[in-house]
Amino acid sequence: MNDAEVEFLDMFRDEANERLDSMVDTLLALEGGSAGPAALDSLFRDVHTIKGGAGMLGLDDAQTLAHAIEDVLESIREAGEFPLRLADPLLRAADALRLHIAGQSEATPDLLEELGASRAGARDGASIVRTARMGEAPAAGGESAAVPVERRGIRVSPQKIDRLLDLVGETVLHQRRLEHVLGGDRIAEDEDVADELDHGERLFDELKVAAVQMRTLPISTITGGLPRAVRDIAAAAGKDVELVVRGESTELDRVILERLSDVGLGYLSLGQPLTTLSGGERQRIKLATHLGEKGGVYVLDEPTSGLHLADVERLLGLLDRLVDSGKSMIVIEHHQAVMAHADWIIDLGPGAGRDGGRIVFEGTPAEIVAAQSTLTGEHLAAYVGG
Repeated sequence: MNDAEVEFLDMFRDEANERLDSMVDTLLALEGGSAGPAALDSLFRDVHTIKGGAGMLGLDDAQTLAHAIEDVLESIREAGEFPLRLADPLLRAADALRLHIAGQSEATPDLLEELGASRAGARDGASIVRTARMGEAPAAGGESAAVPVERRGIRVSPQKIDRLLDLVGETVLHQRRLEHVLGGDRIAEDEDVADELDHGERLFDELKVAAVQMRTLPISTITGGLPRAVRDIAAAAGKDVELVVRGESTELDRVILERLSDVGLGYLSLGQPLTTLSGGERQRIKLATHLGEKGGVYVLDEPTSGLHLADVERLLGLLDRLVDSGKSMIVIEHHQAVMAHADWIIDLGPGAGRDGGRIVFEGTPAEIVAAQSTLTGEHLAAYVGG
């Protein structure tokens, strides 16, 4: 692919993921009985857009799967009813479609066959949720169902937004210099000059607010995946679970949200005291505040403390990006996944506490595994060999 095609593919993936998020939200609402009258149309619009984009980019597996989802939705629309049993295969189809679009999945003939069977039996099943086509009003005293809102937006690189903020700051400084050049006496004597400067001040204030708002995102961008996760866990455990999220519309700086998510701290709550955080969590907060800086040497002490294995993998990816950006990362760690991922290992020993403190090995992970001359080398060899 040339640069233009790569950029177009990235744009398509961004939009497709947004639409898949919307599809998951709508399917969960249908399953829970809280979907609005336009829910089915919203699903159609999202999957049809994904199918068209995948076709243009030659993503054949994604296009085929999107078409199969569309066929099932068409059968549901014809029947005028949404069978609850179709929520699960459609959710799994959305997951598979996301992987296809990311280029991380093979063909899914079993899922396609299941969707085909679902289409054929869309009219069957005792447990159903009426769709908008039935034209039923909400029950007396009940709340009206939520209407799915199509997510629309423009895609601007963070660098461009940051540059805009810099220009706003420079423009404000320029106005201050202009006021200084004109002098207080002249401004006081010339009413027109004073009015224009006041008008410019108001415009700059509005511009600053608008520019800052471009960097903010609702907290729901972090919590958006929780309803699906809770639904799947509850179904596997055979439990009825209701997830309540409050304050998800509160907006925070996009960079802060992304950095907290990058270091595996997307689960933190607003106002959470530092005393409730582990040492590893506090270190990762500090790390998040320095992600945008250039160069530097960072020393981390057991940053994997309290992390799930999946979050350890994310942390390793973050450390790679920091090194690629010119930073040097010195990590004091016992986690074998971190040691196996390191560029260079300095092993202190031969024992712990008073029995250690000397450098017993220095080299790459491959070299310490091959030598197995220390306890670390023995355990790391078992880890990578197992």
